[in-house]
Amino acid sequence: ADARRSEALELHRIIPVTLALSGGLLELDYTRRGPCPRCAGRGGEPDEGTRLCGDCHGLGRSHLGMGQGAARPCPACGGEGWRVIVPCRQCHGAGVAQRRERLKVRVPAGVHEQSRVVLRGKGHADRRGEGGDVVLILSVAGGAGFERRGRDLFKVIPVSIVEATLGGVIDITGPRGPLSLTIPAGCDSGQR
Repeated sequence: ADARRSEALELHRIIPVTLALSGGLLELDYTRRGPCPRCAGRGGEPDEGTRLCGDCHGLGRSHLGMGQGAARPCPACGGEGWRVIVPCRQCHGAGVAQRRERLKVRVPAGVHEQSRVVLRGKGHADRRGEGGDVVLILSVAGGAGFERRGRDLFKVIPVSIVEATLGGVIDITGPRGPLSLTIPAGCDSGQR
């Protein structure tokens, strides 16, 4: 990866059906690249590892020719304005290092399978600290014996022959707690 560029980071998480239905906070732990804490993203050992670029005199750009105003990144230093003399011991001259992040993410109510939540600026960062995005892709796990099919929840509930013939009310545990379910008289096996 180029330490001069930020990048998006795609993360996949499985959330319980209750969180998908009601929404709420999801704690997200992940690893991302960011500026090296030892060299502050410069790539060289502190106090001795970098020198001002002699070709561009620290400007990071060079002019194309005499009298022309057009400039391009300095080929000697890659547009940084300095050169690494002694590489940083922590990042080995890359200017970026891995670090752990912990965020609380608000999951909106009603998310479904493969929903995406974008967290701006929380992805891989370049050596200056400018971060790409995190794209959080959510999968929804079943809960309380329910199976998710698209946006619907299904649960097979055994009923006695008497309840199926005469009808009645039974209590079940739903994804958000107890529910009373009315069984119509004369229902068939597998009826929805």
